[in-house]
Amino acid sequence: MSDDYPTIGFDPAPGRLSSIDDLAEKLSRTAGGLKKAHDVLTEIGRSGAPGRTAWEGEAATAFAREGRRAAQVPRRQP
Repeated sequence: MSDDYPTIGFDPAPGRLSSIDDLAEKLSRTAGGLKKAHDVLTEIGRSGAPGRTAWEGEAATAFAREGRRAAQVPRRQP
């Protein structure tokens, strides 16, 4: 309400704080899920290397090779 901010005549940050808290919680859960997915894919990628047993065979070797190649893609500089 503008009564709360008489100097500027409006609320400079309208909204509900609870919706920000809800968003933060959802983003935190999403980040956790992405971390788990990253860890699983990293382990699968490593399993194609000699001596790794998490995933073996021709498909594992190809996945690991392609994963390493994809990781070498240049990233855009800020």
